Amino acid sequence: MIDRSTPPPIHELQPLRLSCLRETRLPSGLRMLFHDNCASDIAYITVIVPGGIAEASTPATAVLASQLQREGTMSLSGADFAALLDFNGAWIKSSASSHHTVHSLFTLRNRLDDVLPAFAEMVFRPSFPEAETEVRRESLARNIEVSMSDVAYLGRCRSEKMIMGAGHPLAAEDTPATVRQTTSADLRAFHQKYASPNAATVIVCAATTPEENDRIARTFSSFPATVSAALDIRDFNATDAGTTDIVPTADTSQCSVNITMPAIPRTHPDYLPLHLTVYALGGFFGSRLMLNIREEKGMTYGISSSLLGYIDGAYIDISAETDNAHAFRLIDEVRSELRRLAEDPCRGDELRRLRQSAMSSQAAVLDSPLSVISHYSTAILSGLPDGYFEAKQRAIESLTSDTVAEMALKYLQPENMRIAIAGNPQ
Repeated sequence: MIDRSTPPPIHELQPLRLSCLRETRLPSGLRMLFHDNCASDIAYITVIVPGGIAEASTPATAVLASQLQREGTMSLSGADFAALLDFNGAWIKSSASSHHTVHSLFTLRNRLDDVLPAFAEMVFRPSFPEAETEVRRESLARNIEVSMSDVAYLGRCRSEKMIMGAGHPLAAEDTPATVRQTTSADLRAFHQKYASPNAATVIVCAATTPEENDRIARTFSSFPATVSAALDIRDFNATDAGTTDIVPTADTSQCSVNITMPAIPRTHPDYLPLHLTVYALGGFFGSRLMLNIREEKGMTYGISSSLLGYIDGAYIDISAETDNAHAFRLIDEVRSELRRLAEDPCRGDELRRLRQSAMSSQAAVLDSPLSVISHYSTAILSGLPDGYFEAKQRAIESLTSDTVAEMALKYLQPENMRIAIAGNPQ
């Protein structure tokens, strides 16, 4: 019988090892990465092409383009393409990130030859039909109309303008009117400008044979290389430190509090120690902000902090929703926790729990071949330096109280806060 009266002992995780991907280049210049250790019967293929929200004339252009590529290709109507996927039990996920567009295909390995040519054509030769564009465009416009009454959405939009700069393309906002002005021609022009096969990366995760890998490569080789425009990468230009902006909203009992501070890029030697320090502040359920503001004072259901690294720059984000009456008190408590982390950093059991939680999150990358591929996709989308996974593991293992105090003192000064509040704070 299992003794359930006492909890099981907690063991330290053994050193983690991330599988390496095999890389090859096609004559067109397209980069292919193969996860050769995948033993699944599911084939997972991700294609990352340049051109995202920052490169589009409006965010809606990038979002709609990624969605509408599955609505038809130059040789298949949207209905025929959908029927092909359904018949073979395949599924596609598409999204636009800051500087890239990502398409992922999930299918059985024995159906890959049937669906891959259509998927590849969807990526590089979409048709953007007028009727489907109108439907998707109206759906997005109405979603934005709903979001414009959501304090979390409004607070995030204002906060991004404050930390990135009002004119930064990643801080641009769509309105229902601008969305409805987007045409199929706009989507086609955006796609043709950036989605070149020679600038794309294809990641293959499947238990394929060398012959099957050759067929996959030949499928993507059938698309001729074109010239791809350069990515629109611009440094963030934050507003002055200590700025507070309020976005008043009608008939809301809660408000959204968004606090940001400029941070160092991912290539800086302090980035990973700072990431763990921000994690200690509000990155998991046992963090300082959660224990104080949620558990002890009950001012919010959840509060979090994170270090967000983009190709353009990085910043620290602290966000929560609270009653209008508690907004400024919550902000004062955040200031207090920032100072306390520098003066009284994590020690003893708190430091041990922090390291265990961070290492568990690190281990989650290795949960499955799909999570490994997700890590490599993030590396491309966010510009992670080589060896980032191993460097993060070393940073977790070597984390000390002195390191937390040093990072908090250097980068988490309350005077550097930019505050955006959406709601009616009292």
